Amino acid sequence: YRNRFIDLASIHLSSTFHPDRTIHIMDSIAGKIENQIVRHKNRWWLSQNFDSEISKMKSFANQRPDYMLKHISDMYLRSVPVKTINISSNNVKANYLFNDQKLIDNQIELNSFQGRNFKIEAGNISGYTFKHWEVYGNSNNVSIVSKNENWKYFDENNKPASFWTLSSYNDNAWKTGNAPLGYGGLGHTTTIGYGTSSSNKYPTAYFRKKFSISDLANKDIFQITVYVDDGAVVFVNGQEVGRANMASGTISHTGFATTCNNGVYTTFDVPKTILKEGTNQLAVEVHQCTANSSDLIMDLEMSCKESLEKPAEIWENAVYSGVLNDAFRLKAIYEDNSTSISLTNLNESLVNLYPTLVDDYFCIENASGMPVKIINISGMTLLKRQCDSNKEKVMLNNIQKGVYIVMVGDKSFKVIKR
Repeated sequence: YRNRFIDLASIHLSSTFHPDRTIHIMDSIAGKIENQIVRHKNRWWLSQNFDSEISKMKSFANQRPDYMLKHISDMYLRSVPVKTINISSNNVKANYLFNDQKLIDNQIELNSFQGRNFKIEAGNISGYTFKHWEVYGNSNNVSIVSKNENWKYFDENNKPASFWTLSSYNDNAWKTGNAPLGYGGLGHTTTIGYGTSSSNKYPTAYFRKKFSISDLANKDIFQITVYVDDGAVVFVNGQEVGRANMASGTISHTGFATTCNNGVYTTFDVPKTILKEGTNQLAVEVHQCTANSSDLIMDLEMSCKESLEKPAEIWENAVYSGVLNDAFRLKAIYEDNSTSISLTNLNESLVNLYPTLVDDYFCIENASGMPVKIINISGMTLLKRQCDSNKEKVMLNNIQKGVYIVMVGDKSFKVIKR
């Protein structure tokens, strides 16, 4: 029962509760009720901002799968890391079983756990034959944002506008400098301000940086590692993606980090769903632990995995199984099993062949009086029959795909069954 629960949870957190799906549902419902919100706020004396509450729900939706996977790992699997199996196909009708449980999507980034046994089976598709799996190994690491890069920063004793995390925010008036940014004795490159009192420093500093992504479709497993003293909240394209040494709930400009430290590294995943092709926006707010803290620092790097172009293995069995040690990618290849027949050297004086591209036969009109034979390329006769001058069907349904010769007396015709 436990294994079935883990497998089903992995499937649904990767599909039913995937941020793409849940956020799409939120947007569709929000658009229908938005015009009614003002009336209900007035009726029930509510003060919450509708867009702000929707943003919180989207942040929750983005973070829920990772949180739940970590909880499952901690509870049942001794905190093993999550590993991703990317499953796709050249056929939009493709379907699969994962450990005998049905996957609902024809393309899925399935998050499971390191060390788990897995079995992935390609399903049947009417009109198509499963040919093989293309198996791709580990992806290449790609750096998106490196340490020591240039950032914009705001070091005043107030919070910027509420939409400061969005790419549309105008930060032309912000200062610039290379990371690490901060003050004190932690090895910063750019010194930022903290006010006029060393015993009552500004509690929060704000940082922004644009970054670019190309070929997003072939990139996966986006991660950010932030180096910070004392705490930080990190946003990508306006969505919160992680916190380092900060309490849960709403964080204000005057809020402090939960504990003091001398610089800590924290890594978290960035949902691919919030990224876009081209220019994206990073935003980081860094909080002191106390007003008289002696130092502050911030640096950040971001990376991803880039899919390999050539498969490392071709697996012809519809079932692919093993032990999940690292992330990999599978692509199910199907081919159309409908038959088409190509004929060459047509319209000899006494024998005419009439090809068809859809059915499992060809037609022959034979005025020679000679029997019709079909032989394979090894010379073996597969079919022999007498055909008269009337147009008749010669069925090929019992003949495998390949190249054959139709013999009528000393006349020959090449037939290709596809």
